[in-house]
Amino acid sequence: METLIAMAILSIALVGLAAVPVATTRLMVHGVQREKALSVSMARLEEVEGVDLDNTSWVVSSDLDRGYHWSRSVAKTSDHLHTVTVIVSWDGLRGAGNLILSRDYGPFSAREASK
Repeated sequence: METLIAMAILSIALVGLAAVPVATTRLMVHGVQREKALSVSMARLEEVEGVDLDNTSWVVSSDLDRGYHWSRSVAKTSDHLHTVTVIVSWDGLRGAGNLILSRDYGPFSAREASK
């Protein structure tokens, strides 16, 4: 009888420990997906450097890159300042993921320095 109780306790403990590798793998994959989304969003922000932001064709754009949906919007926040926002979304192991990055471009940005 003692052996059966000990085996039952051991099996409960092992089932709990078996969930740890699965959870850590899911977290690791989520981190990798987030890093790729960050790479996509940074690439979309870098595309804007050197472009006339007053041009209306850049105000809103979107596409698919490496399995990540992205959209970019440009808002004029003052006479000399534009705010560019990139939203990247994806379907991951933990459900839908979203990443939002914004950057301000003004008179001292790389875009203006090249003129």
